[in-house]
Amino acid sequence: MTFRFNENLLQYIWENQLFDKTGLKTTNGEPLQVINPGLLNTNDGPDFQNAKIKIGKIYHHGSVEIHISSRDWNTHGHQNNKNYNNVILHVCYNVSSESYRNDGTPIPSFVICSQIKEDLLEKYQDLMKNKSFIPCSKFTKTLSSVNKTNWIERMAVERIETRCEDYSRLLEEYGGDWNQTFYTVLLRSFGMPLNQLAFEEIAKKIPYKILKQNHESINRVEGLLFGVAGLLNEDLEGSYYTLLKREWHFLKSKYQLDTISTPLRFGRTRPGNLPQIRIAQFCSLIHHSPKIFEYLLTLPKINDLEKFFFFNLPSFWDMRFHT
Repeated sequence: MTFRFNENLLQYIWENQLFDKTGLKTTNGEPLQVINPGLLNTNDGPDFQNAKIKIGKIYHHGSVEIHISSRDWNTHGHQNNKNYNNVILHVCYNVSSESYRNDGTPIPSFVICSQIKEDLLEKYQDLMKNKSFIPCSKFTKTLSSVNKTNWIERMAVERIETRCEDYSRLLEEYGGDWNQTFYTVLLRSFGMPLNQLAFEEIAKKIPYKILKQNHESINRVEGLLFGVAGLLNEDLEGSYYTLLKREWHFLKSKYQLDTISTPLRFGRTRPGNLPQIRIAQFCSLIHHSPKIFEYLLTLPKINDLEKFFFFNLPSFWDMRFHT
């Protein structure tokens, strides 16, 4: 079956889950459930990040790639790109062949064409042909104020429910350890918007208890996080870089640590949002406010909580954005 629209429409349909989600299965016949479709990625890499998909009895966390045809996976060269190794689902309008990651593992595929209602595509076509200033204005006029209010409230509730499901998943994964769970969520937030997945992996590689044992030394904390992030692998000059690299090699051996597999993203990012700056900020937070996780359980006032975030980065970062 031919899809007479572009790939952006498929991305929109997936992002908003505008298809029949009953009885979904992969091309291999395994039951499929979309827990979280992920966040649309407008930069290099898979189309959706931080998705949560249940295939069979197993929950998968990673990225989702959208194509009109499964052949586009190889046409676009994704099979040779390590940035696509964390793709957990290949969503296509048509599937004619299996897709493989750079590491040689097959990717579960899902054919979405039969799940999309034809009237939805016709409505989209009408909107594209509409020359009105606001193409959907005739639809919004039919909605009552009550429906609009209910719609907005429902979106807010769904957002909270999604967050709660995510935190519950982490809490279960960490065996009920609230400190490790909150530490993961906080570090992940420092990676927004492009590096959430990578920062979450950092938190999993370096348990909170290890950071707590080393928080008194800012260089040890930085050595841990920069090292696990893979930012200390080059042979660069400079006393600061050499110091962090020495700390990393010592702590790596002591705690049997390894670098993350999720690549950090640097493109189309303001200097203040670069991953190395965000990591440096988080290191300073842990160094200056190691008990922030326990303190939050006391439900402090916002003004008191803000004091935890008043600290300076090491002088190295005053005029630099790169290690």
